[in-house]
Amino acid sequence: MLRKFGVVLALALLLSACSPKLDWRTVQSPQDRYSALFPGKPVKIQRKLPYQNQEIPQTLEAVKIEDDIYSVSTIHLSRGQATLAPKLLEQLQGNLLNRANVSLESA
Repeated sequence: MLRKFGVVLALALLLSACSPKLDWRTVQSPQDRYSALFPGKPVKIQRKLPYQNQEIPQTLEAVKIEDDIYSVSTIHLSRGQATLAPKLLEQLQGNLLNRANVSLESA
């Protein structure tokens, strides 16, 4: 009886070791032209970014594991909005770095 208990306990420990907290998977987005590895199933959020009296479509795929966030964000600019790209990219990078409380030099 004690031996059976030991075998069951050992199997339970082995099975628990097989369940990783990071379940890596490849996520593809043909319409946004990217493929990314995520440590779990990401949530997809779509919104409009207000920028210089215009609305720019943004898609965000993200997953949070404990205190870590893994994400991919895309924006779509029309031909008429293409000239906004350099300043918009600079602003988005600045927002991200400010939220992470880091500077471009330390990142």
